[in-house]
Amino acid sequence: MSKKYKVLYIDDDASKHGFSQIEPMIDTLEESEMIKITPFQSGPFDKIAKELFESINDFDAIIFDYQLDDRVNDQGEKGNIKAPVLAQHIRTETTDKGKQLKDLPFILCSTDDKLQKSYTTDHTSHDLFDLKFRKDKSDLLTVSNQIIALIEGYNKIREEKKFDTLLETKISHLDDRIFSRFQDHAESIPPHEYSRMILKDLIYINGPLIDEATFAARLGIDISKSADWDYLKDKIFLDAKYSGVYACGWERWWMDRIITTFKDLTSYNLASIDALQRVKLIVENSGLKELTVSERIEGCSSYRYWTVCKSYNKPLDPREGFKAKTKTEPKPWQDYNYISKHGAVNRINFEEGLDVHATDYDRYRLVIEQLKEANEQ
Repeated sequence: MSKKYKVLYIDDDASKHGFSQIEPMIDTLEESEMIKITPFQSGPFDKIAKELFESINDFDAIIFDYQLDDRVNDQGEKGNIKAPVLAQHIRTETTDKGKQLKDLPFILCSTDDKLQKSYTTDHTSHDLFDLKFRKDKSDLLTVSNQIIALIEGYNKIREEKKFDTLLETKISHLDDRIFSRFQDHAESIPPHEYSRMILKDLIYINGPLIDEATFAARLGIDISKSADWDYLKDKIFLDAKYSGVYACGWERWWMDRIITTFKDLTSYNLASIDALQRVKLIVENSGLKELTVSERIEGCSSYRYWTVCKSYNKPLDPREGFKAKTKTEPKPWQDYNYISKHGAVNRINFEEGLDVHATDYDRYRLVIEQLKEANEQ
């Protein structure tokens, strides 16, 4: 039987009168049979901090409910903090080598409205957590796999601090600035800082590594209409597949290897031709016939796809869209997100926080004014 990882779950609902609220989520997360979740009641800061430090080394990860001060525990005590405060305290204590406390993955969960109201506007808290998810998320088994990936990744980072090994690639091919923080005294830097860099500088945002939707867009392929897509990405482009830490939780591909594989397969430079040509060449040279070109978004004329429209989740030539507003500016090696003109003008998904980036806003307003004038004629 495979090993079960032990996960501590801190929640003010982890009491006899609130447990029914969180039991379904716990049961679903445990369906992978690789993690065992232990509920831990919230309470006054000093008390729970002491209890945590006495048991933290027995666990492999900690899940924090964001709101730890809503409900009293079984002793009638009510919490007086929110998750970021407790998480920051634990992180600080684990960096004290004399205390020999285990540095663990931190995961944040809450209801969507609480995350939107508080956490999303508190940018100072974002670096504390390796992962966040909603309690009502429909695919909690994916979350479970990501928790397992985090635990196994932290275990590897504790043993190995060389990025070539952790990422399973030659980092000399990547932007030196990605690793500048770790050039000196790498052995003294705690695992959570390695984790934060790998996740938030490489995995969570497209750049040297890209997600499946962007991968398909850059090849010009409509995944939903292409029966051969899985074979193409998993076999033909196998060498481009990311296999380093956290790979079992997040599927990613190295962009430079995608370009190399495409060139080896077709003799063409991927960026120099449009989606119609890309797909035609792949079909001709791979023998895979069930690959379909993605249709253009309404109002677009270019097939030179390179990104995905955040309004419609469809391929887009960035020149036919607007940069999307970001909570923090992408780093030099990271990509911007984009919104098609049609999606932006019609404000598709804007109620969920999507908006046009400040640098493109004047151009966006001009497009709207031009449309108004055209409609009035």
